[in-house]
Amino acid sequence: MDSRHLLHEIQNHLDSVIAQDTPLARGLWQHFIDLHPADIADFFTDIDLQKAHELFTKLPRRLQTEVFEEFSDGMKVRSLE
Repeated sequence: MDSRHLLHEIQNHLDSVIAQDTPLARGLWQHFIDLHPADIADFFTDIDLQKAHELFTKLPRRLQTEVFEEFSDGMKVRSLE
């Protein structure tokens, strides 16, 4: 699955991916955390800030750091609020 299609599917099932309450959601999650941190950071700019926060906190700590480094300055400030 190409990353654009994957991110579209995650966005369509975002609540379920955050909750990881279905096999599809768990599979999407596994593919999501395998993406390049820059791609994950870009995804966060396309979703609601509250949902972005919920999803970000579920990332493994190391990946959180890598994704945070890829955020724009504005996104860094918003994520720290």
